[in-house]
Amino acid sequence: MSALEWANVCLDQIGQDLDTPDAAPRARSGKPAYSASLRIGPGFAPTCGADAPRSPRISMKRHSLAALLLAALSFAPLAGHAAALDDALTCKESAHDFVSGLLDQKLIDEKPMRVEKNSINAFWPAHGQHLTAYGFSVFAIVGFQQDDPLFKTGDGKPIARSAYGAVVVGTQGKVQAALDAVGNTAIVHHAGPLLTAIFCQQD
Repeated sequence: MSALEWANVCLDQIGQDLDTPDAAPRARSGKPAYSASLRIGPGFAPTCGADAPRSPRISMKRHSLAALLLAALSFAPLAGHAAALDDALTCKESAHDFVSGLLDQKLIDEKPMRVEKNSINAFWPAHGQHLTAYGFSVFAIVGFQQDDPLFKTGDGKPIARSAYGAVVVGTQGKVQAALDAVGNTAIVHHAGPLLTAIFCQQD
């Protein structure tokens, strides 16, 4: 599995996990709140999460890719502009305001690289931009708002009227602790090997 394929599997699970009905009550428990698997063909259900059974070869490969991702991101500030998203992730604005603000500043790509069934749009940080949230490097930006041409719609039920967030490189425990330290009550959940989502949702 290539790094890009691994990233796409992670983003697939992020889209599915954010749509899990019983996720919210467990989001701040300190344990992985989501364990949905991604099914690709009969009998094959790989997951991006760390709690899924896998062979030693797959486990080592995914951990190696995670380490490679961390190494790449550690050099990102040297290549371009760094921008902190802390204030924007306090869940006080709409998905439109959050994503359009990043687009206006040319901090993320104009077009989403993935659109999930629940209409979550995922955007890569723009080339040369290094985004952070509470000290963690941003892997991807996600968002959706109903009846908004800024976002594409999936072929399933939309996740919410408005939802947005950032997937960061860091463990759930460390990200949760960083948000707790500043009183941020955004949803925090495990999204993959060394990946955690910080998410705001308005029903």
